Amino acid sequence: KNIAAREANFAKQLEFFKQYEDWFVLPRQMENSRTGWLAFVLTIRDDAPFTRRDLQIFMEKRNIQTRTVFTGNVLRQRAREMGMRTLREDGIRKVLAGTTTPEEVIRATVGDEA
Repeated sequence: KNIAAREANFAKQLEFFKQYEDWFVLPRQMENSRTGWLAFVLTIRDDAPFTRRDLQIFMEKRNIQTRTVFTGNVLRQRAREMGMRTLREDGIRKVLAGTTTPEEVIRATVGDEA
């Protein structure tokens, strides 16, 4: 019930912001997944006629809360798409190349997900 309500709210916001796709990169659902949208993420395009700060002030003056913080998942997904790898993955490559040891990689990457 809760997720269905969030999905409905998301759909309404998406429909509204579609008319401004020249200014925003709109969020999209990943294939074969179901998201309990907690927020509507807007990415402002570089050539938009306003800044993030302008938009934030505009929205908050109208009692619409804003956040500029992204979760690790959002950033990690984009980084992966761009071919970036984790520190641990890079360390494994260096172990295979013989330039470091497995112990050093483990020590330096505690908490890093491979």
